Amino acid sequence: EPDIVTKLIARMRDDGNQAIHVLSRRELQVLDLLALGKTSRDIAGTLFISERTVKFHVSSILDKLNVRNRTEAALYAKQHDHKERILHSKHA
Repeated sequence: EPDIVTKLIARMRDDGNQAIHVLSRRELQVLDLLALGKTSRDIAGTLFISERTVKFHVSSILDKLNVRNRTEAALYAKQHDHKERILHSKHA
């Protein structure tokens, strides 16, 4: 039987292409930084926003991607190769 990560990746592949289009530019930036393993404090400093705002964006990302936690969101980003976007998107 496939392990939980394999199942999660398979589920994200099925949903992934549609889901990524509903994220705002800022949410994509936050997602990219989550995928790099950054904390809310790190993300806030990088994007010049408050930690509370980061947590709001993370919550929105989890809802929109239909994932349960930051780890699943990071796996989603890695699976869909969005980590390079932060290098090309300036602060919104």
